[in-house]
Amino acid sequence: MSRFFSIYRPYLIGLLLISAVIGTQITLTPEQNKKTAECFVSNDFHMVRFTFYRVQRDAGKSLAGGRDEAPMVTQHCQQAPGLGQHYISVDLMQKEQRGVPISVSLLQEEDKGKFETLKTIFPRQYKAGVLEIGERTFGPGRYRLQLVFDGGILKDDWLNIPFEVMTQKEFSAL
Repeated sequence: MSRFFSIYRPYLIGLLLISAVIGTQITLTPEQNKKTAECFVSNDFHMVRFTFYRVQRDAGKSLAGGRDEAPMVTQHCQQAPGLGQHYISVDLMQKEQRGVPISVSLLQEEDKGKFETLKTIFPRQYKAGVLEIGERTFGPGRYRLQLVFDGGILKDDWLNIPFEVMTQKEFSAL
């Protein structure tokens, strides 16, 4: 039983944290469960699971007692529709990754191949195995999440995760 929790603890913690922040329970459909397997990103040394959550709130709807209706949360890998708030979650799949400092940069493509830094998180250890970038609005475009493990001494200590935010029309056409 403890082996089960040691393997799946990052997933559970990530889902609980997102659920607590958003204030709703996240239930994955069978299609989303299939997509979960497609969210793994790796190089020769490091493997992570990248998840991009889109939060949609209907402004005009409210529940009894004046509370706002719970937002709808959809899970995506490396392509997602825009227009809404987004959360990024990265699950560190190897236990050794939790003991090394990891720096994080969120980049947006300005020109073909040239990126502008939107956010930088200085190196720190992620003991729980979950790295998150909180609520943020992304416009349509190409982005990259760059993880640098243990100072980036080796080429394989750099892990670049490209992702794209599209208009709803473009996303529906996929």
